[in-house]
Amino acid sequence: MAEPISFARSADGHAIAYSASGAGPALVHVRPWITHLELMWAEPSFRRFIDGLGDVCTVVRYDGRGNGLSERRVPPPTLEDLGRDLAAVIDALGDERVHLWGSSFGGPVAIAYAASRPEQVDRLILEGSFATLRHELTATERGTMVEVGRLLQTSPEVAATAISYITDPTPNTRHERRVARLMESIEPEMLSHLYNLAGRIDVRSLLAQISAPTLVMHRPGSRVFPFSCARTLAAGIPGAQLVALDGAEHNPWEGDHAVALSAMRTFLGGRPARAPATVTLLFSDLVASTELLQRLGDTAGAKIFREHTELLRRAVDHHGGNVVKRLGDGILATFPSASAAVHCALAVRTELHARNSSAPTAVQVRIGLAAGEPIPDDDDLLGSVVHLAARLCSAAHPNEILVTEAVCELVNAKGFRFDPARMVQLKGFSHPVRVWPVDSAPG
Repeated sequence: MAEPISFARSADGHAIAYSASGAGPALVHVRPWITHLELMWAEPSFRRFIDGLGDVCTVVRYDGRGNGLSERRVPPPTLEDLGRDLAAVIDALGDERVHLWGSSFGGPVAIAYAASRPEQVDRLILEGSFATLRHELTATERGTMVEVGRLLQTSPEVAATAISYITDPTPNTRHERRVARLMESIEPEMLSHLYNLAGRIDVRSLLAQISAPTLVMHRPGSRVFPFSCARTLAAGIPGAQLVALDGAEHNPWEGDHAVALSAMRTFLGGRPARAPATVTLLFSDLVASTELLQRLGDTAGAKIFREHTELLRRAVDHHGGNVVKRLGDGILATFPSASAAVHCALAVRTELHARNSSAPTAVQVRIGLAAGEPIPDDDDLLGSVVHLAARLCSAAHPNEILVTEAVCELVNAKGFRFDPARMVQLKGFSHPVRVWPVDSAPG
């Protein structure tokens, strides 16, 4: 369901679109750069994050001038103009005091407002932001910024694609979709102007004037702004807290969002976000499925794939698991119990062995099991444990079930038998991982 859209009028006469969701004190999301109230609300990861704050505060979002649903045909704005947009929204709310959430390029706008109107700002959150870039970027980073700025003028879609990759190297949505949303949210000329304006801003002199309790959050792995920007903010604002977030995604709602969400909820007076549940993940994959298709043809091969998928679903259901998604010729499933997951994997292997004894075409399977706390994302799961289980599946030999040390420990007293452990180098992991091949079930 779409949020209702309201409009405020800035002091210099421009229409500013805003919306609100949740309950409690107002938290105004300040992000006057590449926003569109409706398009951002349609992004599952963003909406999930905003909904996660909804029982703590009323999240108020707005499109700055030149963006989204706000007045688009406006003169190139200054930092002061962007502050007028924020003031218009706060005045329209009618609240005496609000929380401010300065996100990315919105940080300097929120800083300027909090410094000039301390009586109106209850708490300040600065996330993935900066006070100045000129004095924080290395020569290489400045060169990249100049190049992107040039591309914004000559090849805006190429520049938008670069911005998408820099912001989130591995997004949940395809980069083409993100770029399309970006291009629909703002005109190329305005995007270029705001990008260059960000490089000229310097609000360091205002930091000491901020009296509101302040939370600074930043991902050291972000390639948008260096972590030194966060240190400058936290060191310059009296009593500010600094929280470093894991991951390379710049936006807190992308990637592993749980720590950022809990930090914000706690800072705003709410309870931390509920911790993700510990589950055991099962990845399966048919061995040599491409060769099987080429040898048997699409029709016969597809029939085997369907039968195999049905076998997997029956086994998962029988052992109390849940199929998260189908992966071509395999599945991702979760189990509340590690022993149930191992029993399921063994049942699949046993049933395949029985099938192969009478079927004209034998098939083999690889299975990987890992235990941890994946991050729910609509109908999918995210997090390092998901990648670990997938890589284990890829590393398994035909008809082998590989489990992590965590799974092995969880079923230690259950009577399962394992072959000797071995060290494997998994793609994307910096160090070798100890894994155990499952031999048989108890009894």
